[in-house]
Amino acid sequence: MKQSIIFLLIGIIALSSNLCAWFMHDTTCIAFSGQCEDNDLKGSTPILGQLIPLAAVSFFDSTRYFEGFLKELEKSELYGPNYPLLQTAIEKAIVGMDNARCKYKEILNIAGEHRMDVDILKKLNQFDYYGMQARYDLNPPIFEKAAAFCHAGNIVGIYNYTFDTLVAIIEKLNQIKEKLGKESLPDLYIVWETGQMYFEIRMFGQYVSRIFYEIKTEVNIN
Repeated sequence: MKQSIIFLLIGIIALSSNLCAWFMHDTTCIAFSGQCEDNDLKGSTPILGQLIPLAAVSFFDSTRYFEGFLKELEKSELYGPNYPLLQTAIEKAIVGMDNARCKYKEILNIAGEHRMDVDILKKLNQFDYYGMQARYDLNPPIFEKAAAFCHAGNIVGIYNYTFDTLVAIIEKLNQIKEKLGKESLPDLYIVWETGQMYFEIRMFGQYVSRIFYEIKTEVNIN
């Protein structure tokens, strides 16, 4: 068990220490008119350019606490399980993920009410996805999923897919919490599946951000 968990932990931490903060759909707001402008949250209606980073912060908080859970799970191999610490880590991971879910619900509501920018749709349709994947050696299955949404101009679909995945992660975390509440360690398969879901949705969000970053740079949108 120890080796399997530690490889999962290393994978998540490696992804956490990437070179920049452009994860989880940053810059996708350029697809919607007026949704990237500076706008004070106090006394104003939130826009996508604000909500997307706020959702990402909550997601990263959840990731951090899930990593803490994995760390405590590893330590249980040496010292036995510390259920209060394991439970606290999972509970905080659930809170962070639920905050991200709520933000994505707002994102979906806003995106559904705004027309997409025709020029951005054209850029997304004509973008060289194969060239980008080959140039940066990106994970094929995950990148292809991100590219399919972007090529079709289905940005609302991106947000929906993310929302559904966050809901699924919360369900997994609650299953782990229920097991810990009975002072029993969760089945390894559910821990692996949960870690993989964290990894894949974050990588998916990063790839979407990278696609939009290149488009934004190409058309010089501020």
